[in-house]
Amino acid sequence: MKQIIFNCPDNKIQSFLAVLSYCEKHQKDYTFLITNKTELFLSRIKQLIPNLITSDVLDNPKNIYVTIDHAKPLTNIDNHSKNLIFPKLILNFKKHKKIDKVLFIGLITPKRFFIILRFLWKLDKRDFIKSFVLLIGFNELNGSSVHIINSKRGRQADNKYWDQSYYELLSNYKYCFCPPGDFKWTYRYYESLLLDVIPVVNDINCKSLKFGAIHPLEIKNNNFSFNISKIHDVLFL
Repeated sequence: MKQIIFNCPDNKIQSFLAVLSYCEKHQKDYTFLITNKTELFLSRIKQLIPNLITSDVLDNPKNIYVTIDHAKPLTNIDNHSKNLIFPKLILNFKKHKKIDKVLFIGLITPKRFFIILRFLWKLDKRDFIKSFVLLIGFNELNGSSVHIINSKRGRQADNKYWDQSYYELLSNYKYCFCPPGDFKWTYRYYESLLLDVIPVVNDINCKSLKFGAIHPLEIKNNNFSFNISKIHDVLFL
């Protein structure tokens, strides 16, 4: 069986998801070479794809290059070029029965707290008032319209690349608030779409919202629909 070696420029989530997706797609076609540079990714991927064939013995491997531009975003692996690449494994967490609330889970920085306040002011004044408990040490608000969790899970090494508990939780909800991160785009937006969770944003005119989103004022009366075939075509290998 032909051997593959991945050449990645970094250990970012964007690169990991591309490598995981490639392994998922070609798990029956290749043996994947474990080296000092690929061990971090492949050890985690092996947990997700137990039947993946790996080797630490060099045997004339084919080089698969991974390059990313996090700002755009842009992901290149082998002859594939997409904004982001996700593994189909994420679809295992989809649920049909949803809680009729907006979920936000993530690290609430001072800047992000004011973004959340702006969102809550438009969505539900009751939850807007309750949200100030987050300033006095509380890490969770399960309000009338929202469930907000202040969490560092996504920054922890064990959960950084693939967080099953997060996908399980996200898929339980009908809506997810998706504020921008360091850039105009956020993983949360694409994860929501793949799990049939409607993304909610303060600015629906943002160019990064390739598949649409809704404004907080539209939650009670919206006709958002998931173009599943297009979403899968754009995000999967």
